[in-house]
Amino acid sequence: MNSQPDETPLEVPEVDAFEQRQPVGGESGDEEPRPLPEDVPEADALEQRTPLRSNGPAAAPDLSAEEAAEADAIEQASGTPGSDEDDYPFAGEVKEQD
Repeated sequence: MNSQPDETPLEVPEVDAFEQRQPVGGESGDEEPRPLPEDVPEADALEQRTPLRSNGPAAAPDLSAEEAAEADAIEQASGTPGSDEDDYPFAGEVKEQD
């Protein structure tokens, strides 16, 4: 008896399938870039080929985990200031001129 559940075939968009086939470490300078499938947007391709930069300074190196959690809770409780009308004052309905 098979203890593993049967896999349900999923339809995976070609963009996602291409992304999943990419090496985890990214492309090294020694490798020649692989051509993209025709239906992969250029932005997705650029995002996948851009290396991560983790050597920068930490956002708040002197903040403990407890203090960071408290700050997150306060930020979430306060909500987002402003509204769409504040951000986009001219996005309302435009009156037609006669």
